[in-house]
Amino acid sequence: VLLGEYGLRAPAPVGASAVRSNLTAAGTFLGIDAFLIRVTEQYIDRKVLSPPAWVNALAPSLAAASLLMMEARRYNSLHRSLLWDVSMSLPVRPTKDVLSQLALSLRDFLKKNNFVLLEELLVVALSFAGYGYIDTIPAYHGLLYATPELINGFMQEILNSALKNLFSSSVTPAALKQMAHYLAALFLGGDPGEVEAVMQVLPDGWEMLWARMRKQDRLDIIMNVEIARHGIRRNLLSRDDPITVTFYQAGKREATMEFDIIMYTAPHALASSVVSDLLPWEQHVFSDLVAGVTLTSLYQSDPIPGYSTRSAGNAACRCWCDDEGLRRQMVQGPKSPSRRERHGAQQDAPGEGGIPAL
Repeated sequence: VLLGEYGLRAPAPVGASAVRSNLTAAGTFLGIDAFLIRVTEQYIDRKVLSPPAWVNALAPSLAAASLLMMEARRYNSLHRSLLWDVSMSLPVRPTKDVLSQLALSLRDFLKKNNFVLLEELLVVALSFAGYGYIDTIPAYHGLLYATPELINGFMQEILNSALKNLFSSSVTPAALKQMAHYLAALFLGGDPGEVEAVMQVLPDGWEMLWARMRKQDRLDIIMNVEIARHGIRRNLLSRDDPITVTFYQAGKREATMEFDIIMYTAPHALASSVVSDLLPWEQHVFSDLVAGVTLTSLYQSDPIPGYSTRSAGNAACRCWCDDEGLRRQMVQGPKSPSRRERHGAQQDAPGEGGIPAL
């Protein structure tokens, strides 16, 4: 609805996902679904896990997928018992008993409850999304991300992939999707909801959404400002007085503006330096926080077949830049330098079709 209101295209799958591990040959990659199936098959071969006898009898090729489904069902049940049914929203405040069960790292929580296969999934999923590593993030934070909705989505993608391999081209994509949904409901219990793709991107990019909102709604956005020390005054003792913010801009005099509502999205660990009237409990909470910076490394490489070549249809790299010339260079790759230039730089430039990879 929001995208339609601002004239943007619907979300699209991010394209091929690339997972490298000891299960892949040098220079090759697996999608997350194929990776999890391969890992599960290893556990079956080593007799660590055993699929149900009826699955082995009817469709041995679905043995790995069935084990993933059953573990996901156990996880979803435990998740809902601890955090209720969050349904893509924030959970209720956990009780002391629940917090005591979650007072460990996410990996330790998964091991304690014997979620062998989901551990393999979340190692990739959380780090891919930039949420950290399961060895260090608290179980509570991990469960807020890995909701039953997310797990069910991954499971349907895995089922869809397994069914494609089972039926090859003899079944239409629509029928495969319907079968995946039915089997997900059978294994996961209830209605898991139909999933097109777990990981999607906005083809036009998030920045375009903000730009359209600013233009269409005529928002007055002031950028490149520095808030003065204790420049935010909420006037908590008087409901009639407005919130005031004092700030500087390069080449301009100090300015103060009045507001009805303030949404503070800066690091809360630094709030005491800009907010003049923090309450004691706010100071207590914020004092335990540490400000951090997230960095992304953007690099160029030779095209990776099936991942960053044009045929892979990976649209993620096409929405980063509004400059048409630079966008074309990102998708098609810059003109290859001469051999002399290449050796002088001591690196190979991307060939035709190469795009930046993250």
